[in-house]
Amino acid sequence: MAAGAGVADVCRLRGRAVLVRAAPALTLGLALLLGGCVVPARSAGHYRDDATAAVQSAQSEAQTVALVLAQVDRRRVTDQAAEVVVSEAEDAIAPLEASFGSVQPPSPALDPVRAAVMTALGDADDAIAAARIALRRDDAAGRAAAAGQLRQVLGELAGLSERLS
Repeated sequence: MAAGAGVADVCRLRGRAVLVRAAPALTLGLALLLGGCVVPARSAGHYRDDATAAVQSAQSEAQTVALVLAQVDRRRVTDQAAEVVVSEAEDAIAPLEASFGSVQPPSPALDPVRAAVMTALGDADDAIAAARIALRRDDAAGRAAAAGQLRQVLGELAGLSERLS
């Protein structure tokens, strides 16, 4: 290195060597980061608790949307307010799916619990999306169909919550 060379000169002179040496570490770090997205549950009890919390949260969101649809049909809530509530409920379901889905069951015996919860969360998401679409289209028949879908999902969630408790 020449006398008087600054840090920028050193980086320019050795930049390629630093990148070549950093590439394996960067690759390993990225693999650990992406691989760390799925974490195992600490125990069967903790996993069931997480499952129950996810199901109950989805149940709450679905009940809220069902209530809003009923109020829209009775003309007790504005379309704009209904759309906001339903959109927020839909936004709340996605993180539930992602969060619970990222937890690995601690044993193969709990794989059916994972499958049931993920299916129920997906069904709730679908029913809430159907309600949002029907509301935005001002589609009374679509709202009625979404309300029926929500009743079915709420029954599914209630049964699943009962089995998990």
